[in-house]
Amino acid sequence: MFLFLGDIYENGTFVENLNHYGQNSMDGGPGTLWGQMGTFTQPTLGNHEAANTAAWQDYFHGRPLYTSFRFGNVLFFDLASSGASMAAGSAQYNYVQSVLTSTTAPPPPCTVAFWHIPALGKSTIKSSELAMWNLLTQNGGDLVLNGHVHTMIQYKPLNGQLQLPSAGQPTMVQLVNGAARAYRHYLPPTRILVLKRPLESLMNEAMSPAEMFLVPRVNGSWDVRSILKLCPMSEEDALLIFARLLERKVIELRH
Repeated sequence: MFLFLGDIYENGTFVENLNHYGQNSMDGGPGTLWGQMGTFTQPTLGNHEAANTAAWQDYFHGRPLYTSFRFGNVLFFDLASSGASMAAGSAQYNYVQSVLTSTTAPPPPCTVAFWHIPALGKSTIKSSELAMWNLLTQNGGDLVLNGHVHTMIQYKPLNGQLQLPSAGQPTMVQLVNGAARAYRHYLPPTRILVLKRPLESLMNEAMSPAEMFLVPRVNGSWDVRSILKLCPMSEEDALLIFARLLERKVIELRH
């Protein structure tokens, strides 16, 4: 099982999904890039995909915006922080509540939820997610996994109001994966980036504005650090784009 925590690319179009996540193995065949794991991937909708929800659902073969499943005696909630309300009384909230309080299929001992945008960012609480956090915490939730933020963060156990608990209060842990930071390990700042294909041919391909900015600067002379200094985007976003270009064999690293 592979939990994908959202944000394939900038606008979430079907073409971007193919280019940056890869050919989905759910379509038949082995798949490419991350799409090789398509048949055992459980994705959640990122804010970048929210504007093209239909394309995201098409790519993942009709996956709903929110659902639940059991794996290894653990109850998983795959929820949507974009594209569907988490407020008390919303359809998504009511769905989670019905599963957590079911008497015909009581939840197992461990409950894990995952969605894209964290309920707590540093000291700022995302009020639109607080009701869902409290619902899970008060009904046996153990762990919430999030993406969105480009730094890995593990918080202390927090109560239903996303505060440090008093004695005896139920708690839950939020873990933000911070995947973009991982690309620093195989994109060292002193390595030179080289195009594997002529720049002219790449300019005729469908590329995002960020790619259009970065690709011409891969000139075989500048190292990763030098290009990052020129970027109007964050370092994490640029590294993520470079990593995807490496996966697509558009660029390579030179010692």
